[in-house]
Amino acid sequence: MDAAEKKGFAVALRVPNHCNDARYFAALRHTLSYLEGRSHTCIDMVRVEDPIGIEMESRGYGKGDVRHIHLVYGDEMYEPFRFKRDGIVSCRLHTTLVALLHGNRQLVQYQLEGNTNKIREILDDIGLNCMPVYGREHFSSARIEDFLNDPADPIDEAKVCDALANARAMVQSGLDEFEKWLQSL
Repeated sequence: MDAAEKKGFAVALRVPNHCNDARYFAALRHTLSYLEGRSHTCIDMVRVEDPIGIEMESRGYGKGDVRHIHLVYGDEMYEPFRFKRDGIVSCRLHTTLVALLHGNRQLVQYQLEGNTNKIREILDDIGLNCMPVYGREHFSSARIEDFLNDPADPIDEAKVCDALANARAMVQSGLDEFEKWLQSL
């Protein structure tokens, strides 16, 4: 899929369900402060769940107070990931998948929910086990800063294409089975 290019980064952070991890909230806030300081870089950011989402709005994101940070939410949530970007920071599976579909190969991915490896397992199922997935314990503004200053080597294009082909085949197989089931009713 040919995607238009858009300079800057797309960022989808989040607050995990039932999270009361003070260290994680401090890292999120520090990350927001770091991103605010990158005034030379366009950053399209998904609004994070409350209470951080409220803080993002009070910082002026999406209101023009922090001109280089564009805040997206609701139906617009996936739009920034539909462009080839300088890099993607994602704590959400779906933004990562949209980014991959649109040619992004420089990503940093976090799995924040405890007691699950959902993102790692899905990427492994489609054959993209070369893409690192970091746990919440590894989330830090320093790691994100390092990535934004010097994005990691891109994920191999052939591996991504193979993984996307695997995912399409799995979806088609599921749809075929669903259609058979519907016809049996």
